[in-house]
Amino acid sequence: GGRLPISNLIERLQWQAGSPRHSAHGPLKKAVAQVSELFFEPQTVYSLEVARRHLVVLAGPEEEPEPEEVVPEIEAKPLYVADAFAELVATILAWLQAGDGVLNQDVVLPLIKAMGYKPGAVIRAVSEEVFWSHAESECEILLRTSGGAAQHP
Repeated sequence: GGRLPISNLIERLQWQAGSPRHSAHGPLKKAVAQVSELFFEPQTVYSLEVARRHLVVLAGPEEEPEPEEVVPEIEAKPLYVADAFAELVATILAWLQAGDGVLNQDVVLPLIKAMGYKPGAVIRAVSEEVFWSHAESECEILLRTSGGAAQHP
């Protein structure tokens, strides 16, 4: 309920190539990306922690961030991987953590494809911890917080 992929929005708004709207404003994806109050960044995967700083639907009341707790690293021992999909999800989440909650999709998609999985399956598996403006995710476009709108390029 409430989900409308960009492709359907283009059709409903009659924003196809050659239409008056397309001619006046360019592709809808480009026009949406220029609106500072809307969050549409399909090239980037965000941890929910980082997305909460930018998205109204995920954000609580705006407050000062708390200092992060330092957790000592534990030496990892090589393990046998019995569940490749779970390992893929764990790898993406680890990369997000290492990248301070932001990861370019060009890093993630080749790995997903190389392992033979569909992006939609991975997006659903990480959806409780990740926001990704992708055609197969629950939502592609969300409203930005005032802080997120201020950081819009």
